[in-house]
Amino acid sequence: VSAEDEPGAPPPTGQMPVTWDEAVEAGTEGDHDWGEDCDFDTGRVKLPDVHAPPCVPVFEGDNGGDIGAGVTAEQVRLVHYDASESGSLDSLLGGAGLQDTPEQQWATVQEWMELYSSVAETYGREIELVRYQATGGFDDVVAAQADAERIAQDIKPFAVLGGPPSDGGAFAGELARNGIICLGCAVGLPECKMRENAPYTWGNSAATSHFIDGVVAWSEGAGDGEGLDGPAEFAGDPELRSTERKFGLIHFDQDPPLILQCPGGSAWDDNGWVTESYLLDFATMPQVASEIVAKMKGAGVTTLVFGGDPLMPIYLTGAAEAINYYPEWLFTGTVLTDTNSFARLYNQNQMAQAFGVSQTGVPVSSEAGGALDLYRWYFGEDAFPDAVAGYQVLGSNIPRVLRGIHMAGPELTPENFERAQFRLPPSGGDPVNPQQSHGNWGFFPELDYNGTDDLAEIWWDPEIEGYDENERLGKGMWRYAHNGRRFTPQNPPTPAPFVEKDTVTRFEELPPESQPPSYPPPAGSPAAGG
Repeated sequence: VSAEDEPGAPPPTGQMPVTWDEAVEAGTEGDHDWGEDCDFDTGRVKLPDVHAPPCVPVFEGDNGGDIGAGVTAEQVRLVHYDASESGSLDSLLGGAGLQDTPEQQWATVQEWMELYSSVAETYGREIELVRYQATGGFDDVVAAQADAERIAQDIKPFAVLGGPPSDGGAFAGELARNGIICLGCAVGLPECKMRENAPYTWGNSAATSHFIDGVVAWSEGAGDGEGLDGPAEFAGDPELRSTERKFGLIHFDQDPPLILQCPGGSAWDDNGWVTESYLLDFATMPQVASEIVAKMKGAGVTTLVFGGDPLMPIYLTGAAEAINYYPEWLFTGTVLTDTNSFARLYNQNQMAQAFGVSQTGVPVSSEAGGALDLYRWYFGEDAFPDAVAGYQVLGSNIPRVLRGIHMAGPELTPENFERAQFRLPPSGGDPVNPQQSHGNWGFFPELDYNGTDDLAEIWWDPEIEGYDENERLGKGMWRYAHNGRRFTPQNPPTPAPFVEKDTVTRFEELPPESQPPSYPPPAGSPAAGG
């Protein structure tokens, strides 16, 4: 499979299964047993999730036995990477209501695995999930490499779910050298590095250049979008409001730098913006923030573009307030910065000028659908995950690895897993569910090993009251413009910050386009009395 091929799903090879839609197109759907879990109307498995995998025939026969690392005739071994605790990070996450205990997280991860495994075709193999406790911090390159080597040599899994977010790709690279897949590794790892690791490294958010291209297309204009022309009219300082926009970018990086331009790709520096980077060093971040903000003010920057972690804006907005600097703040939706839980921790005088894009969907009431509704579909209507704060994100890698296993067929190798991911049709793209796809579907010029394809426009309303992602009532929320419509770099809307018409802060009921089909719980599930 290459980027030069025609966009779409590559055909199955070897023992890969045909999907219901492919069989219908070929007129062979009657030649297969599709079991009880196929919805023939949608062509997808009976899972109340817009990302449910395509139906494949019920497997019968010899699965090939021991295929390779982590794959035997009886099981597929997966590793859950349990991130080591950092005191500073845990303290701040706890303050935002986003921290569960490791045991609560592990219990919830196991439950998500049980749920998704119940509807996946695994070709006669059980899923074995092994917990691995990391030995170093989230940016410890040496510990990351040692952990990856230990996992490869001692546990020998087929795939690892998760990894250290700021190790410069050391963990994912070491696993790739050992022939082991990793999903959700190395936040911000450039996609050219992921392609070098192919078929082993898979991201679950937007590729760096893809969301850069989306932000630039939205802010500068592309397609029918007109961009942000003219002066910085949304700044808090009257003088800046009459000044032609001058963009300044603040982004996290590592030593050596990670956010590099891929050959032929995009980089922030391409746009001629004033650029400052910082390291994820909690001890120095307050001082660094003050220095960066002073430089931006001195350079006459009217519009600060932020592409970093969710903690640095606490210090940046505080530093700007301290020197009476009120620029426009343009957030890019990186790493939870587009959540109400974190944005309420930022200086609210500064946030009155905040707008930008989100990589996530419009929040949904926990009683209206989404992750909790799916959880209760399987575990029962009164059930609640142990990881109260993080249950929505803890399961993000599990359906993705199981979709790949489901589509790969009995000969489960990393190469077949890659082709299987490329065969999965795009899903989502509605206001609640970001579009997900891999491979070549015509959205990007290179093969895509990341997850999210699209963005949504947001702006901060400091006055509105509502519930955050953990159902806590408070003041200040992100408003999603254009009723949450999502866009790619090819079709950005004309920016409409601070226009309340056609905005939504969260859905109390799922909109029709975001509502998955309703199904009875699978036999054997707790909700079905199993």
